[in-house]
Amino acid sequence: MTLRKGMLMVALAVALGAATASVQAHHSVANFWQANKTISVTGVITKVLLVNPHPSIFMDVTENGQVVKYVAILGQGVSGLAGYGITKDTLVPGTKLVLEGHPPKAEGSATKGILVNALTLPDGKHIALGEAGLGLGAN
Repeated sequence: MTLRKGMLMVALAVALGAATASVQAHHSVANFWQANKTISVTGVITKVLLVNPHPSIFMDVTENGQVVKYVAILGQGVSGLAGYGITKDTLVPGTKLVLEGHPPKAEGSATKGILVNALTLPDGKHIALGEAGLGLGAN
């Protein structure tokens, strides 16, 4: 009877470990973003989606005299951003932001993207979200 309970505990531990590994792999962003390259873009917010798991900022960025649509993905959830002081009152359409982060691996879309690891607000406040919150380089 004790051996049976021991085997059941081992099987349960293996199953839980496998479930955790699959969830961690699901949230890896390394397949979509260039972890070894960073860019900076300055633009005006047109729309904000403060939803979990990854809030998004839509911006108009002027590049070479042309307005280009950008989608900025924030690696933090809504409550994580609130810890940095980023709320619906901070990210208002019409606000000019400077974003730093990683460009996507896939290019060619009419809309460009950036995985944000830092942003600078109009008052000059610089907020670094950090690589750990993005899942880049973390094993």
